[in-house]
Amino acid sequence: FLIVDLCCWKGFEFVYNYLYLAHLRENWEEV
Repeated sequence: FLIVDLCCWKGFEFVYNYLYLAHLRENWEEV
């Protein structure tokens, strides 16, 4: 259970970071 939960958390963190970087990239293009 702990391993599965850890994998799900890492997957969520990866997606969150990807969306965060994509948002920063959009801001850079506007400047």
